[in-house]
Amino acid sequence: MDIGLALPTAGPQTSPETIVKVAKEAERLGYSALWTFERLLRPLDKVRLWTGGANPRCCRSSTARCTSRWRR
Repeated sequence: MDIGLALPTAGPQTSPETIVKVAKEAERLGYSALWTFERLLRPLDKVRLWTGGANPRCCRSSTARCTSRWRR
């Protein structure tokens, strides 16, 4: 069975350091995939949905640069 892990890309715990740390640990533990999410629709009014937030493309490039398995 393959098991994946969602990177912490939104919320107060979000930081480039945390994302890379989680990706490295997931690789060490043998997870088969890493996931990010991207919102395609946003409210018209200004609404604060969460604090922080990371660009999914930046997450993928950071994890690819710091690990040996996460390339796609």
